[in-house]
Amino acid sequence: MPLWTWMSVGDFNVGFNLVLDGLSLTMLSVVTGVGFLIHMFASWYMRGEEGYSRFFAYTNLFIASMVVLVLADNLLLMYLGWEGVGLCSYLLIGFYYTDPKNGAAAMKAFVVTRVGDVFLAFALFILYNELGTLKLPRNGRTGACALRSR
Repeated sequence: MPLWTWMSVGDFNVGFNLVLDGLSLTMLSVVTGVGFLIHMFASWYMRGEEGYSRFFAYTNLFIASMVVLVLADNLLLMYLGWEGVGLCSYLLIGFYYTDPKNGAAAMKAFVVTRVGDVFLAFALFILYNELGTLKLPRNGRTGACALRSR
């Protein structure tokens, strides 16, 4: 489902497009189902805690990022969802930031995910250079098959 053109520079066009097929519908059900259960439990468990609203803001942003990740029609939009998940993981791990152990764990998770993000971004550059597109294939031709058909 095309929503709008996200960026367009010369021949490089990336749309903010979402796809709802069998796999993405399954993953969307998992993400929203587990997210619902987390919200139900946390609304009871976090009641009266300092930062109650902040926790739910982080959790909702995490779920929204996961939804973008699983419904993305192109690798750049998927990468945006991936980055959102990484950021929210850092924020949720370090939620009780006054405890030094939580802060250290959050920083460790942040650094590890950023290293992975750099390699993923590098892989996206290589894919775009080789394939000329970041659009995810929907015809079953992926990987080496897509490279050979070029």
